[in-house]
Amino acid sequence: MLSKTKIIIYYNVIFNSMRMLVGATSAIFLLNHGLTLVDIGLMKTIQSFIYFLFDIPSSYLADKFGRKFAIILSTTFGGVWLIITGIADSKYLFYIAEIFNSISLTILGGVFYSYLIDNSLNDNDTHKILGESNKLQFLFMAIFSIIGSLITDFDDRLVWLIAGSGCIILSVSFSWFLPKSISKNRQQNLSFLKEIKTSIAMLKDNQSYLLITSISLSSSLLYFQIILQYWQPLINYIIEELGVSIFFGIVFSAILLSQSISGWIISKNEDNNKNHLYSIVILLACSLTCIYGVYEKNHITTISTIIMFGANQVMTTSLRSNYHQIIPSELRSTFDSFISTITRLIAVIVIPLIALITENFGWIYFPILISLIISINILCYFFIKKHHKRKPKCNPKS
Repeated sequence: MLSKTKIIIYYNVIFNSMRMLVGATSAIFLLNHGLTLVDIGLMKTIQSFIYFLFDIPSSYLADKFGRKFAIILSTTFGGVWLIITGIADSKYLFYIAEIFNSISLTILGGVFYSYLIDNSLNDNDTHKILGESNKLQFLFMAIFSIIGSLITDFDDRLVWLIAGSGCIILSVSFSWFLPKSISKNRQQNLSFLKEIKTSIAMLKDNQSYLLITSISLSSSLLYFQIILQYWQPLINYIIEELGVSIFFGIVFSAILLSQSISGWIISKNEDNNKNHLYSIVILLACSLTCIYGVYEKNHITTISTIIMFGANQVMTTSLRSNYHQIIPSELRSTFDSFISTITRLIAVIVIPLIALITENFGWIYFPILISLIISINILCYFFIKKHHKRKPKCNPKS
């Protein structure tokens, strides 16, 4: 019989694999069916607005009333998004579909890791659980992105309907097998504002460890948002004379495989501090080779970019494992969303600023700028290492 954690991991793998059937071609599909780049930009704006509006409240409700239901709801909304997009024949339907997608991603992002870790048998195995989850998730996402691309060549609407139907079937069938939400010492009397204040108080009261870990994790998530936003234009600058779209599909699959390998590394190496250090060294090396690659317009930039995704995933998972081990179960989802929301607020400023600098002074400055973010993690690493042996166990104040 499958363990609780494996059931949750497989559920997440299937859900993300269904989504990834359209992952490599979703923007092309929208453009081919009447939308413009401005429309796609507005959709991203809607997604950000919904995220800021519902992320922390939805995680609070999941903490209070159950994460299993939140996971199923996220899957269902994801399926509705895919199906509506697949049958949409007007711009308004595409926008309505995107609302369902945004809510789905918002719920899933704030709940999944908390739900997974709560159902683990041993909190000390957090790194192994997260590593195994990432390994399988990104491996199958890479496979299904290729499958989806092949189906798209046959019928670009069919792949959306298949993916959406798969999500709906998953949410209905697996709802019987998903384990119940577990939250030790749940404090039902905490109001939403009280829970936010408690999360902030936890940071203030544990400056020696939790605050620095949170800063380090936030910078790692910010790094991911930046390279996710700019990897395509960066590589396009290097290979602009080729103009072969299939090349980006191959690179996209390689990026997912790189993140899958990072999950395998995490699951095999239980020392989170070593994982953190190794990832910092690799990211700095990638930045240096990327500077050379951009200057020479060399394909080493493409290789460096792929490795960046994997190394940053190792860093993020290691840091996430560290702080999940000390955050009380009843606050995990809310705290996850709190860190994620802060990161996205910073990204709203930093990402356009990087674009402005790059556009005016050239791509050579891009690897230099992201190296500055890595430097934050270098400082945090030494502090975390110093205080690792006496890290606190946070208890919420009622």
